Amino acid sequence: MAMEGKMSVIKWLMFIFNAIFWLTGLALIILGAVLKSKYGIYLTFADGKYADAAIFLIIVGVIVFIVAFLGCCGAIKEHYCMVTTFAIFMIVIFILEVAAGALGLAYKKKVVTVADKALSKGIEKYHSEKGAEQFFDWIQEEFKCCGNNGPKDWNSTIPSSCCKSGGANSTCTEADAYQKGCKQGFEDFVKGKLVVIGAVALAFAFVQILGIIFAFLMMREIRGQYEVV
Repeated sequence: MAMEGKMSVIKWLMFIFNAIFWLTGLALIILGAVLKSKYGIYLTFADGKYADAAIFLIIVGVIVFIVAFLGCCGAIKEHYCMVTTFAIFMIVIFILEVAAGALGLAYKKKVVTVADKALSKGIEKYHSEKGAEQFFDWIQEEFKCCGNNGPKDWNSTIPSSCCKSGGANSTCTEADAYQKGCKQGFEDFVKGKLVVIGAVALAFAFVQILGIIFAFLMMREIRGQYEVV
């Protein structure tokens, strides 16, 4: 009787955890989708690894979504194989998320180099490549800046996105342009997104430790019931 009561507690704890875990999977999918749709083109132009991080969040979110459903079914049915499979997937996802979080936070150190390279490339290809034009217009309008280090980077043709007063399809003079460069603002933006991705991945990873513990407890209880029988 005591064993059945213990199993019931563990089963419902695992079920509740998986319901929460299912929601975290949904949150990962939404976060990755927002980063990809809103900033994908700009992050890709800067460095493909930044855009890949958003895609990675979506993929992990889908896996978490499916695994959480598997865990719920295993808990309700008290099915040893399903719970074992769930525990294995949880460990794999935990390792992946810790690695992703650590890489996301560690990659901040390379942001200065990557940002400078991306901005220089954007200025060079601004008038010949649509992606470069969209990238730099967005940066200059978003951060109210001009060029990499200032309006002088554009020589005699300063884009309208540099102008304090705006003005589509036209250029502006150096006097009308924002005087600060875009380098610092873009660096801070990328660092901020990497911190969000890294922190979210690490937070979810450590929450999963509870799921792994519940799964192993349930596996032990199910095995104990088989041995009693």
